[in-house]
Amino acid sequence: KVPWGWAGGQSRGPMADDCWEQSCGGDCLIPMEQSVEAASNVSPNRRSIFEAGGNMISNLGNDFHRSVSHHLAESRGPNAKVSIASWNISAVNNNPFEFWISSTDPKYNDLMRDVQNFMDNSNCDTPVHTIFTDEMFEELCVHLSHLHIPQIDLLADAWQEEYRMRPCFTKFLRDKALGEKRLISMPDRITNTINLVGGGTLLRPSALNAFRGKAPLDSVQSWWKMWLDFMFRTHVQVAVP
Repeated sequence: KVPWGWAGGQSRGPMADDCWEQSCGGDCLIPMEQSVEAASNVSPNRRSIFEAGGNMISNLGNDFHRSVSHHLAESRGPNAKVSIASWNISAVNNNPFEFWISSTDPKYNDLMRDVQNFMDNSNCDTPVHTIFTDEMFEELCVHLSHLHIPQIDLLADAWQEEYRMRPCFTKFLRDKALGEKRLISMPDRITNTINLVGGGTLLRPSALNAFRGKAPLDSVQSWWKMWLDFMFRTHVQVAVP
């Protein structure tokens, strides 16, 4: 069993997208017409950048194909075959558990191994509501209602009937359907580290980034208070590339 895999000196960590959420290769499941519509709405300058990037990638692929074909034709004949595996090893998040880097630091290796063992331990796979409690959910609903978010009653039904009793690892964080819809990883990607107008960053209170608050994240209660402040009381001006 190789739970994280290996690529280019880095192995996929326990919270890597395609392991943490079983996201089927990391591709967002967006219909083609939506992709075309989204592309048509970007500014001409950004569209030209996208087109140039796409052309560059296409050219690289064509060059690679020609190079491999030429080499095989010379060495093994025109009917030679080759099997190639590619792997997206980008790290767009600040999640320290996204990759397990090669390190001689025993503390780092012990930490990463302990995280993996904890996630693989069935005794730790407790129901979601033992971590994110019913009281916390009710408090969240109050904040959402103040923002006039519709259909909170349907959200409450889903919480009671679908999510609160799910094992936190196997049926929530590693759930295939949640991963395919990006219902966990995409909100994290958007709010993990926010680039601000005028420079600087704002980090969501989390163990998955370099967050340093006025109080330590030493308990769920401490984290929850800071998370609510971040989500509902903190106003930001987001820098647009």
